[in-house]
Amino acid sequence: MSIGTTLEQRPAPASVGELRLLPHHMLHQHYRNLLTLSPDDLDARLREEVAAEVRLPADQRREVAYRRLSAWLDMDGEDARILSRAYDRAATGLSEELSRRRLEAERDAILNGLTFHDFRRLARFVPWLNAEQGVVLMAEVVDASAAVAA
Repeated sequence: MSIGTTLEQRPAPASVGELRLLPHHMLHQHYRNLLTLSPDDLDARLREEVAAEVRLPADQRREVAYRRLSAWLDMDGEDARILSRAYDRAATGLSEELSRRRLEAERDAILNGLTFHDFRRLARFVPWLNAEQGVVLMAEVVDASAAVAA
C-alpha cells in the first residue's frame, strides 16, 4: 500500500461546526471514515465530537443531531450500530446537564425531522431508544403521527 493511499483513508479532522455545513453525502462519508479508526481512536474522536456538539446553541445542536442520525440511517445497520454505541460510550463522561442536552437534541430531531419508519430503524441501533426513554418517545411519535393524519 502506498503512503498516498494510507493518507487518503485516514479521516480528515473536522469540527462539529464544519460537520454542520457538509453536504449529506460528505457527512455520510465522514462517518464511514470514522469506521476505519481503531476502537480506541474512534472512541477518542467521538468524545471530542459529542463534547463539542452538546455545547452548541440549541438550534445548532438539534440540526447536528438530526444530520448525524440521518447519516446513520443511510449506513449499513451494523456500521450504524458500531457508531451509535461508540457515540453512546463517548457521551458517558458528560455531566448530567450535557447528557440531557444530547438526549433532548436527538429527541427533537426524531420528533421533528424523522418519520416513524426512521424511528423504528433507529431503535435497532441507538441504545437509549430501546430503554424506557425510547418507549416514551415512541408514544409521542405515534401521537404526533395520529394528530397529523386527523
